[in-house]
Amino acid sequence: MQQTDKLMTFQEAVEYLEELKAKERNKERGFGADFLCEKSGYPQKELSFIQITGSNGKSSVLAFLSGVLKACGYRTGSYISPALFEQREKIQINGRPISKKEYCRQITRLREMCRDLEREGKSAPTVYALERAMAFQYFKEQGCQIVVWETSLNEWAEDDKRIPNVLVYVFTCTGLEHKGILEKGLRKEGKDKEDIQDRIAVAAKSRPEVMELLQKRMEDLNIPLFAADLSKVSGIRRNLKRQIFSCQEYENLTTSLLGTWQVENGALAIAALKQLKEKGFDIPEKAVYKGFAAAAVPCRFQILAKRPYFIVDGTKDGEGAEKLAETLRFYFTGRRLIYIIGMLRDIRREKEGEPACAEENRPLAGSLLGACPPAEQVLTIPTKGEGGLSSYESACMVREYHDRVTAADSVEEAAELAYLLADRDTVIVAFGCLCDMGDFIRYVEKKNGNNIVNAPAGRK
Repeated sequence: MQQTDKLMTFQEAVEYLEELKAKERNKERGFGADFLCEKSGYPQKELSFIQITGSNGKSSVLAFLSGVLKACGYRTGSYISPALFEQREKIQINGRPISKKEYCRQITRLREMCRDLEREGKSAPTVYALERAMAFQYFKEQGCQIVVWETSLNEWAEDDKRIPNVLVYVFTCTGLEHKGILEKGLRKEGKDKEDIQDRIAVAAKSRPEVMELLQKRMEDLNIPLFAADLSKVSGIRRNLKRQIFSCQEYENLTTSLLGTWQVENGALAIAALKQLKEKGFDIPEKAVYKGFAAAAVPCRFQILAKRPYFIVDGTKDGEGAEKLAETLRFYFTGRRLIYIIGMLRDIRREKEGEPACAEENRPLAGSLLGACPPAEQVLTIPTKGEGGLSSYESACMVREYHDRVTAADSVEEAAELAYLLADRDTVIVAFGCLCDMGDFIRYVEKKNGNNIVNAPAGRK
């Protein structure tokens, strides 16, 4: 970027990203982060990473690990996805999102690189590519000593070369729907066998078929795999404010993350921290307690209001629904329930040339509702982004499993209708696509005078 280039305003930066998204929606193939990283001198090569992937629990494990590393005194970068309120949330250092000024500076720099590349005949980048390149550069410039990086399984399978210096791979609970991705990765013989010395992997307990594939994948890469030992978890106590549990040498760890599955996520984080300690990281016991107590993740069984209770959760698949059901039964057995659901179709089949609304997507509603306690009423909402469904499409799926379903035109309409149907003892649970959960938080904040029970991390 030339020194005379004018810095974009924040609004201009947001509009530029919307332009890139529009090109993606129009099927204009964008280039990946490689070109931008090459132009920037591969800043990620000067960073060390913990890479977190899996079906569920990634952001919670990231919150535990980032919180502990910050408490240890390490300058810790975090890359989180998706954003709930604005894109800056994805890129954080020690829990603070990148500033608007720095965000604008980075996007201005990258836009000029993109223009240069387009003059060479290349297409515009994807938003994902631009954000990744921005994060790498920002973390390098800010002197991050370690970066905790959240990624989808699909991106992990394609992406190993772009994120070097991975100290620990962390695999959260992985569902059967992702078996194909692991199998695809297994077929990439020799793709990423170089520069993997001293890497370690830790994994949460998943179904045996998934664990077998993951073990084969790690053996192929000569990476030792350690499973988080849930037998070392004991003394679990929980209420609607916090959970307390012991794991390995840490007695009475406290977290404000309420879902029953957070104990498993905590045990996985402890397993990863153990591997970091063996690599020479100084992780005092008091930093672990402090980091766990500070961990906050919006929309993971987050209570926004009481009387009636209004809860938001990012559960979007059958595995997550089983854990959500367990939590609802623990806290709210016998209570009247109203569900608000937003679903995404499985777009992986569309990318492989199969119909996006294939019949394989229909059991999604059954997997979500079948596990959870019966609700008096189900409301559906339209979902955003790639693979989004209209509320009518979702309602048609839900009606196969529940006879009291209403399609709402928006998040606000669904929330208003839920409040109208609820009494003081009702529990309203909004779950599904995380992209819409931030809208529920905004609505409840407004309804309650900008006050909610558990304020989400990163809200300014």
